[in-house]
Amino acid sequence: MPPQVSSSCLFRDVSEAAQEGIAPAGGYNLLGRYDVCCVKTCADLDRKWSFLKSQKFDFWVAHAAAVNIGESVDAPDFGDFQKLESEAMKVLDRWKYIEAMGHIMDNIVSICTKLQIKQMVFFPFGMGAFLRHLGQIDASFLQDEEMLKLRRALAARMVESWARLPQGLKVHLCLQFATDEAQRNADAFLRALSANTASGHRSLLVKDRVVVIPEGDALNVASDLAVRSDGVLLVNGANRRLIQRKNARLNATVLSSPTVGNHWFAGRARAAMDENLHRRSWRLAALSYVLNGHGGEQDTPRRHRDTLAERVRQLGGTVADLNC
Repeated sequence: MPPQVSSSCLFRDVSEAAQEGIAPAGGYNLLGRYDVCCVKTCADLDRKWSFLKSQKFDFWVAHAAAVNIGESVDAPDFGDFQKLESEAMKVLDRWKYIEAMGHIMDNIVSICTKLQIKQMVFFPFGMGAFLRHLGQIDASFLQDEEMLKLRRALAARMVESWARLPQGLKVHLCLQFATDEAQRNADAFLRALSANTASGHRSLLVKDRVVVIPEGDALNVASDLAVRSDGVLLVNGANRRLIQRKNARLNATVLSSPTVGNHWFAGRARAAMDENLHRRSWRLAALSYVLNGHGGEQDTPRRHRDTLAERVRQLGGTVADLNC
């Protein structure tokens, strides 16, 4: 077993929203829509893919799955966020979607309090692949202006959640600028932070507790922060079916779970958040392997609602309920 496996903690959302549609765990989904699974790990490779030879310090990784409404025309979550009155065409209920994403962020904020987190490392959560092809489902989002509005509203809702973070906690926001999509996500968060400051409500001001890191590598940032702090949490954009969802290889540096999806070293998967974390931390990959309980040799098995909770307990970890 990998080190610190008994530190693993599954935070299960038991609110009414967590019981609607396909939100609960079970079936093909290991993780509930609003659940967060936290594990302790350390990094092995830095942002340049060089071995970290100095002493490595542990930090938390919070596996949370964003709402998938646009990864493809078959995006699994879209049905739960489609306007019911529109039968002839598929139309997103954008405010219901934004609030669901805010619900996930609210849970992460609660977990930061429970785990006594001092430094949270974040990125534009759920604003990449899970939105990328939304226009192929709801044609209104083929218009760049509509997609910009959605991204900005989403970032504003997340920043709103940060106002409830524990006093003294710093958010290290890693923003990329290399692609048009990354620039739009960065624009959304920078606008949200500026608007929050302009609001003038002291209780909502979060700009002073956010450190924006242009071209920041989240794993590298978390690893560096862990040298100085024992309360670091890195948010990972996970997948509900398997904690780590992509195909992997076993070699001298990486142990991981071969699962459905892209190959780790093929095409765009090389830059994807979830894959990068697991490729550069053997402990994180090993933890995902044992939590998944599935080696990928066959199709993803069907689970019941408590599969992940039972597995966490079997490994010596804990399960806690949120929004009781």
